[in-house]
Amino acid sequence: AGVLHGLQVYSEFLSGIMDTPYVVREDIVLDTQSYVDQQTLHVAVQLLLMSPEHGILSELSIAAKLDAGNVIAEYHVSHLNSVEGANFITYVTLTVVVVILCFLVMFDTLRRICKEGFLVLCLTARAQLVIDLGLGLTVPTYYIVRCYQNAVSGHHVKEILVGLMDVPWASSTMSFAEKEDQFFSALNELEWALMTDKAMHLFAFLV
Repeated sequence: AGVLHGLQVYSEFLSGIMDTPYVVREDIVLDTQSYVDQQTLHVAVQLLLMSPEHGILSELSIAAKLDAGNVIAEYHVSHLNSVEGANFITYVTLTVVVVILCFLVMFDTLRRICKEGFLVLCLTARAQLVIDLGLGLTVPTYYIVRCYQNAVSGHHVKEILVGLMDVPWASSTMSFAEKEDQFFSALNELEWALMTDKAMHLFAFLV
């Protein structure tokens, strides 16, 4: 067992649920076919899909609620991918263009303030100038941060992939607890990266 989102969870190969007669939970052997029964109220499953050749990690989250014989299920798919090669060059080019445009807007705003005087302007004009200055600083900062994140994305995704795929499950010299620690360490790193990426996209949408 490991910890994910503050909850105790279990890692299994899909074949461990589909093709074996038993599963073990907290040192208790359970029949696989009756592991989910009529008394089960909630089931949450997260599937990891990996494409090492394209540098893409996908996470499929499925949550099912069982109530009076009815099953209500929800799912969500998240992706983490590396930005490299021509795509990265394109992003850098667009970042440079956006930063230049933002600095031009800031320069024009500061010129107006110096020429007309900030206190002389009406409240609406002053508010507009403050917004222009805020966006002129925020937007370039966002794109520069994203540019850095994209620059290291290839290494970061590869690092997570290695952490997930190189767990020596068949090793007889490494304890199962150590294997799970390595797996969940990489999995939590993936969760953090997905959460950060989602937050950056939300911030860009709001701006």
